[in-house]
Amino acid sequence: MWIYLVKRTLLAAIIVVIAVTLLYIMILAVPGDPLSVLLGPRSTPEMRDTLRTQMELDKPFYYQIGHYLLNVLQGDLGMDVFSNRPVSTIVFEQLSHTIILILPALAVGLGWVGYLLPTIPGDIPNLVNLPLGCTFSNRCARAFSKCRTMPPRRFEVTPAHFASCHLVTEGGAS
Repeated sequence: MWIYLVKRTLLAAIIVVIAVTLLYIMILAVPGDPLSVLLGPRSTPEMRDTLRTQMELDKPFYYQIGHYLLNVLQGDLGMDVFSNRPVSTIVFEQLSHTIILILPALAVGLGWVGYLLPTIPGDIPNLVNLPLGCTFSNRCARAFSKCRTMPPRRFEVTPAHFASCHLVTEGGAS
């Protein structure tokens, strides 16, 4: 169990490093100078050189990416260039919204909602080789022998609500 957790953690770390590196490469591959975009069309070469030095863009690529990854490990995600605020502060301000979205998804994913919501027992139908009769005959607790051989007719139980079951009659009662 511990070996599995260590392997998964290392794999996740490697994936994050690769993703960040690819993202950085994509940003560098965009035509034009990112500093000109940040500073605007009226920027002077001196302004671009000053910002390039401040952002350490004058260093080699491997230094830039290594420096960024070390800072991320220390919790420093850098400064937002538009608001001049720490990125970690901006992320943590929005973290509560993320948690509100994650918790219900986690509850469904881990099956905790199964205790609250009823489920149909039995096997899930094979969509490649559908059974001859009713698709859900292998999951229905009240299935007849004809449910496994004859497809049920479709009845309109209420306006715009249909049922296909041998237990449903023409009038909608089962």
